[in-house]
Amino acid sequence: MSGRAGGSTVYRIDDKGGLYVPRKILHDVGLDSKMRVTFRVEGKTLVIEKASGEDNPLDGKLGRKLDGDLFGKIAQEQDERLSRQLDVFGDKIEEASKDDAPPDHPFGRD
Repeated sequence: MSGRAGGSTVYRIDDKGGLYVPRKILHDVGLDSKMRVTFRVEGKTLVIEKASGEDNPLDGKLGRKLDGDLFGKIAQEQDERLSRQLDVFGDKIEEASKDDAPPDHPFGRD
């Protein structure tokens, strides 16, 4: 708080654009902490209003309707990914499977 101007209290906006409104003022206009609000500009005035709907997003529906064939879609995406990988690395896999020589030691020593 930096002072009074014309019967109203003057507050500063911080470097990140945050404006902290005292709880008493919020309570006086019917707003509460963690309540959803909307901002509207009227000329050079910023109007803050209570958002329509639930006051707290946790008061709403917690779940969402999932697709009935969700696991089928996941399996299809995995199959598509596997086929793309085989297109890219398929020749190398076939060459490695035909080679009778044992692979190198993981630490580079035989």
